[in-house]
Amino acid sequence: MATTDNFLLQHPPHHQHSTSSTTTNKTTFLQINLRKSEIATSTLLEASDSHNPSIILVQEPYILDGKIAGIPRSWNQWLSKNNKAGIISLPSCDKPVFLQSTVNSTALKIQTEQGPLTVISAYSSPYKNIMETLQELHSVLTDLGDERVLICADLNAHSRIWGYANEDTRGAQVEDFLLAQQLYLLNETNSPPTFEHRGRKGWPDLSFIKGTDFANSCTWKVLEDYTHSDHKYILIEALLSQSHYSYPRFKTAYGGHRRMLQHLGQKTKQLVQQIEESNTKDHLAKATEELQKAIFAANPYGRPYKAVVKNKHPPAELFKQFGNPSSGDTKSFALKILQELYPPSHSPATPPNCFPLIQEPQITKNEIRRILKKAPTKKAPGFDAIDYIVLKEVNNSFPEILHTFYNKCYQLHCFPEPLKKGIIVLFHKDSKEADKIKSYRPVTLLPTIGKVLEQILLRRLNHTLKKKNILHHNQFGFREGRSTDDAIHQLVEKIQDAKNKQLHTMVISLDIQGAFDHLQYNSIRNSLDEINFPSHTIETLKDILTDRKVTIQTAQGPVSWSQQQGCAQGSCTGPMFWNLVANEIISEEWQPNVHLQAFADDFIFVISEPTGAKLKATAQAALTKFQHWTDKHQLKVSTEKSTTILISRLVSGPRVKWDNQIIKRSTSLKYLGVIIDNKLNWADHLINMKTKLTHLHQKITRIAGTNWGLNKDLRRRLYKTVAERMILHGAAAWAYPLSARQSRLLNSIQRKFLLNITGAYSTTPTAALQVIEGIYLTAPHQSRTGSGLRQNSQTAQNI
Repeated sequence: MATTDNFLLQHPPHHQHSTSSTTTNKTTFLQINLRKSEIATSTLLEASDSHNPSIILVQEPYILDGKIAGIPRSWNQWLSKNNKAGIISLPSCDKPVFLQSTVNSTALKIQTEQGPLTVISAYSSPYKNIMETLQELHSVLTDLGDERVLICADLNAHSRIWGYANEDTRGAQVEDFLLAQQLYLLNETNSPPTFEHRGRKGWPDLSFIKGTDFANSCTWKVLEDYTHSDHKYILIEALLSQSHYSYPRFKTAYGGHRRMLQHLGQKTKQLVQQIEESNTKDHLAKATEELQKAIFAANPYGRPYKAVVKNKHPPAELFKQFGNPSSGDTKSFALKILQELYPPSHSPATPPNCFPLIQEPQITKNEIRRILKKAPTKKAPGFDAIDYIVLKEVNNSFPEILHTFYNKCYQLHCFPEPLKKGIIVLFHKDSKEADKIKSYRPVTLLPTIGKVLEQILLRRLNHTLKKKNILHHNQFGFREGRSTDDAIHQLVEKIQDAKNKQLHTMVISLDIQGAFDHLQYNSIRNSLDEINFPSHTIETLKDILTDRKVTIQTAQGPVSWSQQQGCAQGSCTGPMFWNLVANEIISEEWQPNVHLQAFADDFIFVISEPTGAKLKATAQAALTKFQHWTDKHQLKVSTEKSTTILISRLVSGPRVKWDNQIIKRSTSLKYLGVIIDNKLNWADHLINMKTKLTHLHQKITRIAGTNWGLNKDLRRRLYKTVAERMILHGAAAWAYPLSARQSRLLNSIQRKFLLNITGAYSTTPTAALQVIEGIYLTAPHQSRTGSGLRQNSQTAQNI
């Protein structure tokens, strides 16, 4: 569990970068069984207009393509696994949290001032055992503890308590369930029937509540609205107080900068003086907060120019119970996510540097100006809502503010604490399970003021690394002048060279689990010390790693957690920190027949030996040395994602192990988007490329029509910038030598796109299409060597 030191449920209500409000009003719920009727389901729109519900709980809705049909896209919906119970949240419901779907029920939460409220929709067929549904409800209620719950269910059970003249076994079981779970029945004994069909009447639709105060605040009523269903609408109203937090973003691209600068200009001298008088890290942190407040308060973009971000997929929709429902609100869910993504680190603290610092020149105004000139204007800002557009305007008009501030940070070798707070935005990884926290990639939104300081430090560090030739030439990632093509080309050259020498070759691709997220801060500090250049740059970079905070914004306020390991995905220095730590293993003294290279965290070995026995021994020794490095830095290699291929004539080649687990062998492996097979004929890569481009062509055609709905110039540009780049990726390595079969396959891939560009008949020869448009992947006389493809690949990179 989190300690109070690490866990902050929310910022104070007066926090200048967020606004909150609390409203108490009637929250309306509608309940109905739609009998799988399309017409009945369509009445949901009319009912919402008449009664303005926040949530609609339905049973037996009309389903089309796995979803409730006929409702607006702005309505969120969740279904049970058998599609018999569903919950619909309307835009008036503020960021509900989906809990789970079982066979017969589905559940979600909404947050109120009185605590979380769980809403459950359930259905039990009269032909099924009702205990299955009751057991599902019991499981959820047990996990929720004493939290308030509203259950709307069609249980097809008879009892005199809710209106029937008789009682059956199912009714008795429901009564026992209500007593055992301490639930209050909202249905009234003398209420109108909720079901009518050909003269028959019934009361199968039940509404239960858990929580005495909640029950006393609720009203329950059967409506007489025409529903096109045998069942009637049930209206439930409850008095609920809800808090609403908003996080402002400003439409800075629409002007208004002059007024902003006029407001800020009145405080410029005061800000510069406060920064200059800061002699400690705490004083500088306060000055940083004042600087952020001043820029934020100077904005002229207030109504109607202030824009509150309402993402279609807010973080709250990702706060799931991940298959394990338990009590808690959205803030506790957010905390659970942060704790799993950023676990505490148990590395011992490193002693501070006691060496005298090498004197470096001060940060100049030109340095700041050059960095801001190249800064992307459409990047999302951090929690302070100050984007690059505003920062550029501030620096252009008042350059002394940032110049004084960054030099004070440099002088105190301090990265101010307010600049270490990052907002986490979660992006779902393709083909990953949606109910797993690890299936989401956390991207950190950092304050732009801090990102500029990171860029300044990074440029100075890169100058030192280049001057001292510290980074190994086999590390290709995040380095100027090195690309994926260079990495692929060198790898293929090593394999081809060993093959020409008739050596048995093993290629081992190692996958490090969450390399950037699990990088230890002590490892980074030690790598910075090993540069042997004690300076203000190095010490300020070290300070970035202390007292970091990550935050998830929820509708009930921000939730923060202490980040004790990992590089923020979104920071400027993270990639370089990784390169420094990885440089240790790449720079190790390896045997002449062992080649190790990396592109960021993608490591790959090429090991060659004259015999199978020697190959196994050498490969295992190399992996053992690599494992010493991963253990030292508390990194883990995924044996499931790691792969080996054997390029040899051995009938049964050697197997290698990682931590006593055999690394699976395949006939091919994927490296930086290129599939390398054990015969080096690139058949797997070309077939995979053809499949991807065929799907791409079909998607474009489906959206834009057979001629893509565009003029010829745009169609041509779309091909050159998207399709051709995909084709030519890594061509510098795999296009030599290019066989006639490969050339025909490439032409067949290109043909579909050329037909769309030219609008020619489908019987037109491919060669004619290429001549008409002047678009060649390979010239006829170059197809045997691949030189044309390599040349085109270089051209495509420069487009």
